[in-house]
Order: sequence, then C-alpha cells, then structure tokens
Amino acid sequence: MYLYLIGATSVLFSPTVQADELRHGISSSTAATLCYDPHGAPLTPTACAGASGDMEVVFLQDAFDTLGIECLDGSVPAMHIAPATDPQHADDWVIAVQGGGSCSSLGECEPLYPSERDEMSTFTIDSPIEGTGILSDSSINNFAGWNRVKIHKCSFDRFSGTASLSGTSPSLGTPLDLHFHGASILDAAVDALIDGTASAAFAQGELKNMDEADTVLLVGSSGGMGGLIMQADQLRADIIAGKATPTAPDPDVRYVLDANFTVLPSTVFSPLNNPYSLACSGDIDFDGAGTSLTTINDCSDVYEVSAGADPERWVADLYDTWGVPQDLSCEAFHGGPSPLCMNHMHVLFNHLQGSTMIRQDLSDPNDLHRNVGTEHSTEWDDRCNSPLLCGSVLDDAEYESHQRTQAAALLGMDVHSEEAGSSSPSGGLPPRGPWFYGPDDATHVGVEKNLVFAMDTVDDGGGPTSFNDYLLDWLGATAIAADVLITP
Repeated sequence: MYLYLIGATSVLFSPTVQADELRHGISSSTAATLCYDPHGAPLTPTACAGASGDMEVVFLQDAFDTLGIECLDGSVPAMHIAPATDPQHADDWVIAVQGGGSCSSLGECEPLYPSERDEMSTFTIDSPIEGTGILSDSSINNFAGWNRVKIHKCSFDRFSGTASLSGTSPSLGTPLDLHFHGASILDAAVDALIDGTASAAFAQGELKNMDEADTVLLVGSSGGMGGLIMQADQLRADIIAGKATPTAPDPDVRYVLDANFTVLPSTVFSPLNNPYSLACSGDIDFDGAGTSLTTINDCSDVYEVSAGADPERWVADLYDTWGVPQDLSCEAFHGGPSPLCMNHMHVLFNHLQGSTMIRQDLSDPNDLHRNVGTEHSTEWDDRCNSPLLCGSVLDDAEYESHQRTQAAALLGMDVHSEEAGSSSPSGGLPPRGPWFYGPDDATHVGVEKNLVFAMDTVDDGGGPTSFNDYLLDWLGATAIAADVLITP
C-alpha cells in the first residue's frame, strides 16, 4: 500500500510489490531527500533539500487514519498552506487544485508511476514551496495577503474519485492497490480547514480556522477544473454549514474555473447554438453525409451509468472505477443519477449554485484538449473512439468562434439553464451571474502562472485588464449580473 525505501529496495503501492530502484525512478542516492516516512510522519529536518517558499505542508493525517483516505499509492494526502498576512483579509481564502493527467487501471497507472510519482504520492513532497499565480506571495498578486491553500494532487484522478481498486501488478504478478480518492481528499481538506485540524503555527504566522470565513475562492484549473465542478456545490455547502456562529452571514463561496471550458456539441452542431442541453439525440448532421449521431452513438451509449463492454462507454467505465459522485443538484433535478450529470460542462451550465468565474484562452494550445495536436475536439467528440465519427472537428479559428458563442451564452445562464425559475423540480437556483475572461495568448492555464495571471491583459475597449484585476472587479460588483471580457 506504500511506496518507500527499505535499504536499497523500492516498494510500489504494496509492501508485497518489490522492484528495482531504477524502474520506479528512485535510487538509493535519493533516500536523504525523502521528506516523509512510509506512514506520513515528517522526517527531520522536514524540508527537502533546496525547498523554499512560504507555503508549508500539512498532512491530512486524521482523514487517513480514521476514514482511510489515501493518495493513489497509499501515502497520506496533504496540502500546502500560507496563512493570511494582511489583517484585512484574515478571513479570506483561496483554495486551489491543479490539473494534469489521470489513469484508471492497474495496467495504465503502474507504468506511469516513475514519471508521474509527484502527482500520485506525497512521499517526496516538498515543504515549503513557492506559490504561483493566484497563490503567489508577490506584491503584484491581489490575493497575496489572503489565506492561500494548494491541495496537493496525489490521487491522479483529477480530484474526482472516492474508490479504491485492488488487483495484481501487470508487471510483477503481485498484489497492487490503487486509491482514486481525489473527491474525498477535497472534502477532507475543506473539513480540516474548517474544524482546525489544519491549524498550526506557520513561519508566516498562525492559521485561523475557516469557520469564520468571509470569502472563499475555490480554484480549479484544466483537469482540476472538471473535478472541482463536480464537487464544488458540496464543498460550498460544507463551508457554509461549518461556520462557527450559525446566525452569522453565510461566507461568500465562489468558483474560479480555468482552462477546461470544453466546446459542447450543441454549440457546434445545433442550429440554435444552445449549450444548455447536450446534443446527444436528434438528427445532427456532423459529417456532412446525413449521418445522425442518434442512430450510431447517442448519449446513453457514452454516459450510461451501468456501462457495458462497449469501448464508447468509457466515460461511464472511468467514473465507475473512480467512484465519482455526481453533482447533488443535478441528481435532484433528474430524479437520481443521470448520464447528463457525468458531464462537467452540463453541470456548469445548468446546475452549479455558486457564483462562477471562468477563464478560457481562445487559442488554448494544450494537446490534451486537441486531437492529433492540430485541431480541437469537442466535449462529445473526445468521448467516443470511432475514427470515422470522432475525428478532429474544429480548427483554431472555429474553436475560437465556438468559445465566443459559449461565452456569450453564459450571459443567459440564470434564464436558460435547466433549473432556471421556480417551476424547476428543484425550486430553481439562486442568481449566479457568471463572468467570463477570454484572453487570446495561447496559454493553457493562466491562474497558476505569475505573469500571465497578474500582467497579461484583455482590452475590449474599456482599457487593459488582467485576470488578477478582473477577479477583484467580480468580487466587488454590487449586483449579481453576468459579464464577459473577451479579446475583440
């Protein structure tokens, strides 16, 4: 269940799995730089050689010990924290999760471990670290004086799962356990910040409990954005329920979502360009040959909860393996688990209850969001495996055009979403007034990059505005209303 060094021998995932050091990317020379022992206890000194910064590691030891919440390799989940340094923002919080890769099977995960260990484990985690972008302590960051938290990615499921997978190592034939606990790690981290489990004396000062929070920004980028969308409303509810004084005003919990505003098929194929419902049925002439999506691969084939062997149902298989909880309001609206609630963009447009800020570069260069690295896929397109049906569909100009369409559609979220209005089965959603920031800088993730976040600007005629400053405009708005700032 752990990866650690025993003399000169590496152990991957399970004490019964033995392998040579080079195969797992660890040599005996690195033993002195391991920060934590096989049970998550800090070694002395706790800082790894060369580590610097103001964000210090805190382990979710209670969640590990009492709830069995673990990193992919069985190590103890952790987060990096820098307490507020500005007294005016002592009760304001930025809590961020990163993107990156994922895996979902023994055969897929084990070979990735040497190169992706830092996102699957905490055994070699650095402390302290330098925060970047919205987590930076730089004077150019408007949020430098807030409480800043980075939840360490160590489950390699994009902060989505609650399940474990046991089996046999494909290469060694010995027992192998994987723990896809990303959603559980998010929940445990927020609980620890609320109840004081994470409170301690840091080099920058003492960390207050989050039970007296005024403002909380939940920040997700790239793959982390998709995972956060599915968990955001539950985390928001937990933060509000956790306030120390029940009669105190609710904290203002908002979502900042960067670099996974995937183009929806309805935007591409529907003559109405309506992104509020997935175009998974009806006659969609996507290939110019009169072939209907419905007749070949409708949404139920891709998103069916009880997935079969059909490779085009890989989303359901993936979510079942990870144990991904669906958005609660989406489930309530649809009367239970629904294939639509597996789609993060459907949840974003129709069911999120918190105010949302989206950043999406109009020329996002990330290869994972493209097919063959040259053209952009869509949310439907990258969920089926047929080369005939699922070839790349958007060149750069088309991708930008459809991003603009979806951004404009956000302005009507409070009117057109499934839950709009009191006649909705859920009673409707509160006004959310989403904001959208659309640079054209060919930068995948901006919220994590110092200069892109604080210095790069968009000017639509009202003067250049950085994402850093646009967030302050959003927080300071006196009325809940949608806004789009996009490169002309």
